[in-house]
Amino acid sequence: MAPLGIILSLFLIFVARPISVWATLHFSPFTHVHKLFISWVGLRGAAPIVFATYLVQDLPSVGDELFHLIFFVVLTSILIQGSTLQPLARYLGLIEDKKKKAKKQQPIAIEEEVKKLLVQIDIPEGSPIHGKYVVDIGFPSASWIVLGYRKQNYFLVRGSTQLQARDKLFVIVDTKTQLKQVKACLGII
Repeated sequence: MAPLGIILSLFLIFVARPISVWATLHFSPFTHVHKLFISWVGLRGAAPIVFATYLVQDLPSVGDELFHLIFFVVLTSILIQGSTLQPLARYLGLIEDKKKKAKKQQPIAIEEEVKKLLVQIDIPEGSPIHGKYVVDIGFPSASWIVLGYRKQNYFLVRGSTQLQARDKLFVIVDTKTQLKQVKACLGII
């Protein structure tokens, strides 16, 4: 039983599944790399085993053997392919390295119509608020600092946040007068 199960597993892994996936996804927008990964992953799991239980009920004489064969094929397929998914995805470039992902982060681009309410303010070098806490700078109560950006990381700004030169602050204001007050408070005039 095991030799036949291994032959069937290898046939499914290297022939039947790739052919069916490539034929099915021929006109899809997936790239060849994605199709290759999908053909390696395939569809497997409990469904074939559940269907095999019907054989045991309907064909008692051969149903047990077929059930065990299907169970063996599913198990070997999961063990062989399941244990190689992450290395294959990394090799094909489908998993992004955390260091590369961190380098790709960019400050939020604010659309023109939103700038009436949400503005980005860059704290310049030599700013008098460098090293001060938000609670200590007398920030206007009608405006809110909703987000900060420092050294390629976004952070929530609270009263206990210590501001630094080159921070980018995303501030909600209602009017241009409020914006002038916020800039004056931040030492930007």
